[in-house]
Amino acid sequence: MVRRRTRGWLAWCGVLVAVLLALSPLLGVGGVASAQSADAADFLDEAENQASDLDPLVDGEDLTLVQEEGDTFTVTFLDGVEEVSDFYLTFTVEAPRDGDTDPFDFGVFFRDLSDTYVSLIFQSDDDGGPGYLVVNEEDRIDTGELDEDLFPIEEGSTYEIELAAIGDEAAFSVNGEPIALLDISSNPDPGAISFASGIFVDNQIDGDEVQVTDITFTSLDDGGSGGGSDNGDATDDQETTDDQETADDEDTSTDGEVAVSETYGFSVTYDPDVWDLRNYDATGDDFDTIGMRNVDLFDFINGTSNIVMFAGETRDDMEECVARDIEYFQNSDRYDFVSIAEDRNNDPLEGETSSGDGYYTVVWLEDKGPADDEFDEPADLTVYIECRPIVDGESMLLIEHYAFDKAYNDEISARNDLLDGIDMSGAGSAVDNEEPDGADTPTPDADEEETPEADQEETPESDNGGADGEIVVTIEPGSDDVEGEAVLTPSGSSRTRVDVTTDGAPEGALVVLQEGSCDDLAGESAFDVGEIDENGEATGRVRITPDDLDGNYALTIVDADTEDYEEPLACGDIG
Repeated sequence: MVRRRTRGWLAWCGVLVAVLLALSPLLGVGGVASAQSADAADFLDEAENQASDLDPLVDGEDLTLVQEEGDTFTVTFLDGVEEVSDFYLTFTVEAPRDGDTDPFDFGVFFRDLSDTYVSLIFQSDDDGGPGYLVVNEEDRIDTGELDEDLFPIEEGSTYEIELAAIGDEAAFSVNGEPIALLDISSNPDPGAISFASGIFVDNQIDGDEVQVTDITFTSLDDGGSGGGSDNGDATDDQETTDDQETADDEDTSTDGEVAVSETYGFSVTYDPDVWDLRNYDATGDDFDTIGMRNVDLFDFINGTSNIVMFAGETRDDMEECVARDIEYFQNSDRYDFVSIAEDRNNDPLEGETSSGDGYYTVVWLEDKGPADDEFDEPADLTVYIECRPIVDGESMLLIEHYAFDKAYNDEISARNDLLDGIDMSGAGSAVDNEEPDGADTPTPDADEEETPEADQEETPESDNGGADGEIVVTIEPGSDDVEGEAVLTPSGSSRTRVDVTTDGAPEGALVVLQEGSCDDLAGESAFDVGEIDENGEATGRVRITPDDLDGNYALTIVDADTEDYEEPLACGDIG
């Protein structure tokens, strides 16, 4: 019912804590709630009426928020709630301790895309009394005091929370009392719903548990849709929008918004329902690590993928440009370079694009996080790299597409659509587009780049007949009539690619590696491979070599509802 992420997956947690700490003196300003409560009541009534005619995505579920040692704070997402903008949500929280002597907090994040979100946070003790705070990724939206009769802070006290968002507004109530109507127009994009506790540093206690019960969530988007597949590893990069140089009159023949490079004159037409342009910046800066000067930068996100485009002056050709970017990742303090990715035939994913206008490769990385807030566990990333000349011998467009391993293949189509929107017809040198004379740097070349062919891009995926170090595992029925086969193949020098094909395994079942053997399982996951898809298949990479797995581990298919690791649906000994 939930998936958990801690600091290792959410680089923004540390940033958020810093924002909250900076804003915490603003709590307790008072007066806001009473002034807005009447409007909030009407808003919540309307949302409840809309929800009453729809089936909830989550109905009466419970979860426990656990603060783990070393985490900035722990965030738990609701499964089945992926891309929702408008919704009606109710839940109950129990005070974990006496908030007067041992302060606590809890919050709900919505329209949550990791880098952008709105969060409603309740705090038991702000300068002597309880209060609430509403922020997005950058700013305080609202704050106020809560009467202790309404929000008692003794251990075991309960808080029935009602929260709704529709369009540019949201509202919430506590124990039946409408509190505030909120302007959330800065965060229009649909996203996940997540819960957190221990958000303020002073409220973090290792092992602390906060009970959230009777969670009912109804999407008000498009008649109640808004569920989706669990994209568990949402990306390391995700969004914000609206600080962009667009030219809507630039390409009237193509639906979408148009971003134009000031320096190089090319344009990128993109679908705003799919992509947010987080940043366009004619920096004029030099990026020595990728060998470019006078750079224009575009940064697109869609909640799962991040695509960055660098346009700059360079004497490199296409292959040299790609090689220089690979060298950047190999020398980076943030990333551990694993290897060039491979296709199903174990051939490296690299070469000319199908249009012949660019050169590409795909690499596997481990993202350790920023230097000032490294992740507890590195995140497995796949990065597509492509270089296209803007003006041969003068300027180049470098494209980087980042996604978590498990999400990457599903994102290829969206990337191709975005790159098809690059129009070089107005491109030229930097000087041509800025001053009467001058000199250099045009922009990303234009045309539709059918990046690499689909079959090439199966990155973290499958097969490998006969490759050195390959292990084939026969999966036999356990507690259910499930069988199949898994192929384990070396991935770089430190990891294993696992490709699983089953017959009879339910969609969503967990594929995990356990220490021991099928006759003597450890009863817990040592490595999570992924989930069985609608075709009975799963693919993932794990941070251990096939040699280390051989004879020491078993591959198990586990029921996602019971998570019974001791009695899996099916099992196969490795080696």
